[in-house]
Amino acid sequence: GGAPGWDRLPGLLTTVRATGISAALSETGRHPRGTAGSQVLGEVVYVVVREALTNVMRHAEGATRVVISLDHDQASTRITVSDDGRGAQTGSGDDGPGSTQASPAAGHGLANLAAVVGEHGGTMSAGPATDEGASGWVLRAVVPFPEGTSR
Repeated sequence: GGAPGWDRLPGLLTTVRATGISAALSETGRHPRGTAGSQVLGEVVYVVVREALTNVMRHAEGATRVVISLDHDQASTRITVSDDGRGAQTGSGDDGPGSTQASPAAGHGLANLAAVVGEHGGTMSAGPATDEGASGWVLRAVVPFPEGTSR
């Protein structure tokens, strides 16, 4: 294995920025790094963030910004990836024909991703942002700290 997933996250941001979308990563809380459990968790977080960002780059029409937040507590890590694009919006009324084409393609990678998260006992949801005044797409995942690993 190469570098831990945690250490490869900045590279994902670089990739996104190369497409002209600004990317920010914020982390709150802390988790025990350097343990076997942290290694496993880092891989899952990396895969989730990578897939979410890939979706943004492919499908989020007009996105200028993506924000990744990782919120750690003793039991789990909560991952939120949100963008400000309008490509994933449905039913907003001002889109021309064909604007929903991205949805089935976007869904396929997300189904695989949900399976990966589920294998690790986590949950994942994705959909149009519902906050007042928000546009774009939000992916949320919660991955529990792997059981049976020493802290």
